[in-house]
Amino acid sequence: KHQDNSHHDVGATSSSGRIALAVLMMLIYIVMDSLTSNLEDHVYQQTKIDPSQQMFGMEVVSGIFALIVVIITGEGYQAMEFLALHHEAWQYIGLLAVASAIGTYACTLTVRLFGPTILTLLMVSRQIISLILSMALFQHKADWMSSLCLAAVSLLVLNASIRRVGAGGGSTAEK
Repeated sequence: KHQDNSHHDVGATSSSGRIALAVLMMLIYIVMDSLTSNLEDHVYQQTKIDPSQQMFGMEVVSGIFALIVVIITGEGYQAMEFLALHHEAWQYIGLLAVASAIGTYACTLTVRLFGPTILTLLMVSRQIISLILSMALFQHKADWMSSLCLAAVSLLVLNASIRRVGAGGGSTAEK
């Protein structure tokens, strides 16, 4: 007998469409994230804006976009409903908000004082340290080749950082 596979094909198409959308969103994220510190440095070169003013402006715009997204997707109601049921979640949201504000301020100040290259090197270093801590604390397994690659990248980042700082690599906003 002939079976109707149209439902399966629709599911596969929907799944591949979601994967394509996810890949596209990750690519957009990577491009926008790589532009952020360079755009901040450009703003510092063109204006006399303070890092806290820059941070506040970026966070307000980011918050507005996030609000629009949760309203459009309908997830805002679900989030508020969850928070109404789980009051203890507010303390974690507050803690994450404070940590985010401190981290964002540190990033904007780093770009202002040292430029986007140093910030990028610091962020890569942070990711490497996070990976090492995760492997150590949570016993995540990695084969010797992965560990060797991690060590090589760590040494390259450390070498680039030392050379950059040794060359007097301050922000172009101060030059």
